[in-house]
Amino acid sequence: MVGNNTISQCIKGDQQAYSVLYRSCAPYVFTIIKNYFTPDDDRKDAMQEVFAQIFLSIDKFDEEKGSFKAWISKLRFTNLSLFYVRKTKSRLALAWK
Repeated sequence: MVGNNTISQCIKGDQQAYSVLYRSCAPYVFTIIKNYFTPDDDRKDAMQEVFAQIFLSIDKFDEEKGSFKAWISKLRFTNLSLFYVRKTKSRLALAWK
């Protein structure tokens, strides 16, 4: 997955490190996302949501509490759940109009 150096560089705001992190983690995240969302637009939106959360909270990652992959999983499932609820509410609101 991603090395500690890449994570450290991301915490410092290194744009190249963000790119490395994205390229190495995107296939893993997308594999899970495609099982939850069918339309490609929803998949793209979910990927953006998950990676935005990863980048915004990467400084909270603590390798003593578990692997980076496990940390991403926790963020991913939390964000996918919230994303799904928001999408569902939006669609329901449109259906009622």
